[in-house]
Amino acid sequence: MRLGLEAGAHTLDLAVEEGIKGVPIGADQLAEAGVKETLGPLRERGLEVCQIGAFGYNPLSTDRERQAQQRGMLGRGISLATATGFPPLTIFGGNYHTSGLGGWGARKI
Repeated sequence: MRLGLEAGAHTLDLAVEEGIKGVPIGADQLAEAGVKETLGPLRERGLEVCQIGAFGYNPLSTDRERQAQQRGMLGRGISLATATGFPPLTIFGGNYHTSGLGGWGARKI
């Protein structure tokens, strides 16, 4: 079992300081930057991936253009996930509650 930490911009340094081995990465970052670039800062610190978040993907969205972009990102992220050592992706499939994941948008779709 991996213990993970998410603390915004300070996640990697705080994880090292606290002796926490697992940190999350974004599927969008993985899809855009690739495995080597995304994992480089983690590996330099002896950290590993504990979650790959694809929270921008929302199959409930009525914004077809954004949905198509997110599907493309998700496809690229899935194809690279195995190379991270932690292949499952966590998808945030839409939520009407504004408290979830930053609270942006009254309907989040």
